[in-house]
Amino acid sequence: MKARLFFIFSLVTISLYGQTNSGKIIGTITDERNAPLPGAVIKIYQAKDSAPVRILSANNKGYFETEQQGVTYLLISYTGFQAQRIRLIASKWSLGQIILQTDTHLLKQVTITARQTIVQQKLDRSVISVNSQVLKLADNALDVIRLAPGIVVSDNEDAIGLSGKDAVQIMINDKVVKMSSRDLVKMLKAMPAGTVSLVEVMTNASAKYDVIGNTALLNIKTKQNAIKGLTGNIDMESSQGGHNMGDLTGLLNYGTGKLAASAYLAYHYGWYQTYSDKQTTLNNAFLQQDNINTDRWSDPVIRLTLDYYLSPKQTLGGVIEREASTNIGLYQTNSRLQRFGMIDTYYRTNGFNPNVRHWNTYNLNYRLNDTSGTEFSVDLDRADYQKNDESNVTHNIITGEKTIAVTSP
Repeated sequence: MKARLFFIFSLVTISLYGQTNSGKIIGTITDERNAPLPGAVIKIYQAKDSAPVRILSANNKGYFETEQQGVTYLLISYTGFQAQRIRLIASKWSLGQIILQTDTHLLKQVTITARQTIVQQKLDRSVISVNSQVLKLADNALDVIRLAPGIVVSDNEDAIGLSGKDAVQIMINDKVVKMSSRDLVKMLKAMPAGTVSLVEVMTNASAKYDVIGNTALLNIKTKQNAIKGLTGNIDMESSQGGHNMGDLTGLLNYGTGKLAASAYLAYHYGWYQTYSDKQTTLNNAFLQQDNINTDRWSDPVIRLTLDYYLSPKQTLGGVIEREASTNIGLYQTNSRLQRFGMIDTYYRTNGFNPNVRHWNTYNLNYRLNDTSGTEFSVDLDRADYQKNDESNVTHNIITGEKTIAVTSP
């Protein structure tokens, strides 16, 4: 009876909530006179009294859309209007027109003379200008990126994606960042939002950029002389189970009147082990197998940048990136074959698979911007990649008192 009730409950749960894991939430935000409210802020929540999982803004027509992905309710706000909280109903994701009511008390105290929208739509890209309104919503560069339409940061914050695209290539000041997604997200979280000038999202990049396949570009441009003196941020994460794994990262910035330097340093380490036991009954025999798989890794990462401002329009800079990853895999399989009426046979397989990877990139660049917005740039790039793999496998066969060892390089 309990099993039947559980099965019925499962079907009801799937029918009510199974469809909320996909689809898009869409709507248009207007005032009482049906005029669109461009730049209205939409905060996305998955649970009551929790932090927002995404923050986005309406476009010039007041329209917005976002992935459903377990969303429970929205909080929509716009300066001079009363905030509106909308709780989602299963399978009802098209919200239609959302009318915000004027906040009369606020308008008696505040007079708005001009407003710059958060997201500007240009011919080939969407641009987020980091103004005072953005700084109220974002603490770091990753928060600024979350404001871009269609941008999704994974739940464990180890990847950045864009709806409809297979991948997103990240650039800082027009230079591609050659780091893993996890390190990239950590570095963006350590960058204060006040150091970012604007963020460009290009879903269909021009021939100027080297893009492969269905890949979008996200370009982060920083402010000149935004940081003076020495500032930094250190982050440490550790996870303890049967073994320990963790991350230690830090971002240091130093700036003067004409010089800006930064260093991102990271060290990832871990030891991950799995066990499995398998038993198989054959026609006239019994096979038992035990597997022990161990992965031990260490991954130091460094990224150094240096910019020297020759003049307000000319910049000379350089970038050095290095990642050295070492992984050691140990695999052991113990098998026992028991035939009825015969001597048991034991098999043992030991695997040792170390691999080392080095990735170094170097860049020297020169930038010249004129008053019309035209840019002239020169880049000298070099990249080195090395990977060494080794595999050693040893087989031991034990029958009675006789042992046979076979080694495969």
